[in-house]
Amino acid sequence: MSDYEYLLGAPALTNAIPRTDTLMRTSDSILDRLVGLAAATLHVPVALLSLSFPDHELVLSGVGLPDPWLGAALPLARALGWPACAANEPVIADDVHTHPLLSTHPALRDLGLRTYASIPLRDASGQPIGCLSIGDYLPRAWRPDEIARLHDMGALAADTLELRRWRDHASQLERALRESEERAQVVAETIDDVIVTIDTTGRIIFINSAVERLFGYAPEHVLGQSIEMLMPAALRDAHKRGLRRYIASRRRSMAWHTTDLVGLHCDGHEVILETSFRENIVEGTPFFTGVLHDITERKRSEAALIESQARLQLLNSIAIGMSSSLTVKQVIERAAQRVREYFSDCRVSFVAVDTRGRMTPLYTIDPYLRPQLATRSLNLAQLPGYLSAIRRQEPLIVPDLASDPMFAAMAVQLAGLQIGALVSLPLPLTTAAASGRLSLLVLDRPQAYAWTTHEITTLREVAKYTAVTINDAYSRQERRRAEAALLRSEATTRALLDAIPDLMFRVNRQMIFIDFKASKGTPLFLPPGQFLQRRIDEVMPSNVSQPACRSIERAFQTGETQFFEYQLALQSGLVGEFEARVLPSSENEVLLIVRDITERKHLESQLLQIQKIESVGQLAGGIAHDFNNLLTAIIGYADLAMMTMTPDLPALGDVEEIHRAAERAAGLTRQLLSFARWQVMELRLVRLNDLIFDLYKLLRRLIGEDIELIILPSYNEAWVKVDPGQIEQVLVNLAINARDAMPEGGKLTIEITHCSFDAELARRYVGASAGDYIVLTVSDSGVGMNDHVKAHLFEPFFTTKEKGRGTGLGLATCYGIIKQHSGLIDVASIVGAGTTISIFLPQARIDGAMVRSIIDETRGLPRGSETILLVEDEPAVRVLAARVLRAQGYIVLEAENGDEALSIAQQRGRAIMHLLLTDVVMPRMSGKMLAERMTALLPDLKVLFTSGYANDTIISQGSQPGIAFLQKPFTPATLARKVRDVLDH
Repeated sequence: MSDYEYLLGAPALTNAIPRTDTLMRTSDSILDRLVGLAAATLHVPVALLSLSFPDHELVLSGVGLPDPWLGAALPLARALGWPACAANEPVIADDVHTHPLLSTHPALRDLGLRTYASIPLRDASGQPIGCLSIGDYLPRAWRPDEIARLHDMGALAADTLELRRWRDHASQLERALRESEERAQVVAETIDDVIVTIDTTGRIIFINSAVERLFGYAPEHVLGQSIEMLMPAALRDAHKRGLRRYIASRRRSMAWHTTDLVGLHCDGHEVILETSFRENIVEGTPFFTGVLHDITERKRSEAALIESQARLQLLNSIAIGMSSSLTVKQVIERAAQRVREYFSDCRVSFVAVDTRGRMTPLYTIDPYLRPQLATRSLNLAQLPGYLSAIRRQEPLIVPDLASDPMFAAMAVQLAGLQIGALVSLPLPLTTAAASGRLSLLVLDRPQAYAWTTHEITTLREVAKYTAVTINDAYSRQERRRAEAALLRSEATTRALLDAIPDLMFRVNRQMIFIDFKASKGTPLFLPPGQFLQRRIDEVMPSNVSQPACRSIERAFQTGETQFFEYQLALQSGLVGEFEARVLPSSENEVLLIVRDITERKHLESQLLQIQKIESVGQLAGGIAHDFNNLLTAIIGYADLAMMTMTPDLPALGDVEEIHRAAERAAGLTRQLLSFARWQVMELRLVRLNDLIFDLYKLLRRLIGEDIELIILPSYNEAWVKVDPGQIEQVLVNLAINARDAMPEGGKLTIEITHCSFDAELARRYVGASAGDYIVLTVSDSGVGMNDHVKAHLFEPFFTTKEKGRGTGLGLATCYGIIKQHSGLIDVASIVGAGTTISIFLPQARIDGAMVRSIIDETRGLPRGSETILLVEDEPAVRVLAARVLRAQGYIVLEAENGDEALSIAQQRGRAIMHLLLTDVVMPRMSGKMLAERMTALLPDLKVLFTSGYANDTIISQGSQPGIAFLQKPFTPATLARKVRDVLDH
């Protein structure tokens, strides 16, 4: 079997043609050789290769065909390859006369062929692009191995055709291939086979002139010589033995037999020969005639073909990444592995170099080099020549790194990498894929090595293909990122649209609903489907459709957003209030956005109510301020008068009545201030029983004579730490609500009891903690409440009373006050049976000493000798306070306003001053501002604020440590005790 036969019979034959740009512009000579090879190896007189088109077949190459056939475009009816292409299957006929498809084929008839075989040539997708066809003039039975060879050669032809389609190959490789083809063409045109005849001893008795071209000898020089002179020495003994065995066998039957042998040129180089010898006997004398055909170039081409196939497989395996979903990292890893398989004795790395010359490994396939590159910091700035070549995108070829002066500066850093020879090729990446870095393909060997042109060309192609594949993978990666971002954006947009409670409608110029968007729970007038493709006035009532149509018309006319509001009865039976916006969205459409503003309108109503109440509160606060100044003087002077009267004086009773009336008036001002939210919460230890009994007369007058008032006090002293005024306000509010719940009269019971919460019971109430509580229970026998009313009972502005009879703030205020006292409030009610509201206040822990202290407060007043600066703009209050404090032994300096107070302080210089007692609200300078300036002058000065009301600043600070506050009106005793308390603490 010849080398060609062996190659064609090999299983890997179909992969023997390399898919590379090297053969993209291959001439038809390769196809001619393939066709000739098919005719020679399959021993047929006719062979052709054709391309199929929709309406004709083009014959590219042929053997045994008439001249007009070559390069001719044959109609399909006369196309030899069309049957196989049409079926995309091989068509095999041992005798065309008996074949159903071929018996009438005109081309077969014209050529006189009796046997026929045609193999479709398929592209990468499996579609037929042409055929390789053979035929013989005599019938013959095609053997399976012959058909298999035809298949293999068809695959070779298909790969060759596919190679012609490829583009963008290296110019250097193109030139090399053209030169190679030109040389092969010259050889093919000029070579002649050597014809030689020898006798039975091997002596040459005839040889033609081709011997000079093939072996370098003149014909006359070899005549008479042994043919062994044309053989290498290693073959001569074998030739002698073979010839002797044949002569001795006397078979005399040697037919033409082809074999490949090695010949020896006169200059000593070997040539590969395809030899065919036949024995001839002339007049009884045997001799042997042979044809020596130089197949050296063919063998070299075959080797190049195999090498090219390997290179093509390398490039193809890299290019596969373009048609797959590989990531950039996977592309680099795949390329490194394939290059290592091709250059098995090299280490392969992909590296990146930033703008400063720092090298970073992207991937290295060598297990030794990988950790070395990962742990070493290589800065190519020390290699300016190398870095310059990298920046110019030029390859760098280093046969011997140790002797190359370019790398001398980094000899120490490179020593541990064991690099003897190096090739560095740039990857032409896109700007986006490069990410600001230059990427390189680097191959190295441990010893010095002279890189061949073929290797460098292959590596250039590898770098180019790898870059294209990386660019493609990066583009896919970015596209996936963009698609994912788009999906996230769309999801976010959908989520935002779904989260927007507004109704959205698309409406055209004909006032027809085109589309809509409604979130779940959006109140609708009709089911969504009943809106679409209907006019607004067909769907909506006139109070909605008329303003809607007018607004839409104005939006089309002006191009501006229009607004209107309307009320609408919904499917739920409720009446909602809505705000609509009409936005022009295109020439023929508007976007109608409808928002439910029912709650907003309700809140606006509540806000208006709050503003009204706040206005009343401001008025009440202002009145209370002036009134408290008067009451301070009245109560103070009444106290002073009673201190000087003996019990037998008739006027004592009158003064006491004046004092009680003033105290009641003070209570009224406290309620006004509490209503205005200007009452500072002052916690005191009080007995709840006493507080209830003191309030009895007021409650009695409030509830009327047709309601029975029952007080059930605690049998034990119920001490709590509360603001008495605020607890009184809670009781008054609850009593008024109870009265309104009993329009026909009834019973109001106020009871004080004790209870204890353990940890389990405390968990049942939000904000509760374990401990002892005093329970204040207010019960009525009124109409009671249902569950809906109870659920909203403490909400601001919620009321069941008629409009104008209630603000809805009473119980909300009660709830806030109780929470401020760390208490709880619980409601139990049955419709028709009455309501019970229980208030739980933490029980105050009090011992005997504390009780005695509280009792002592009602007795003698504390005294002192400190210096007090009294600042008050109301003369009556200032004179009273100064008199009381001087009576208790204090040195009192009086000032009418802040400026006068500062003047006094500056005049006294470093003289000690212990306390600043100042009104909060004064003309020109407030008490707070005065206190700041005074404490700046006298850091140890203590401050006590007093006022008929307090603004937000004093209220927010009044209960904080270091801020002392005394509410007007105050009694002389209250003033004396508060001053002493501030000075002592």
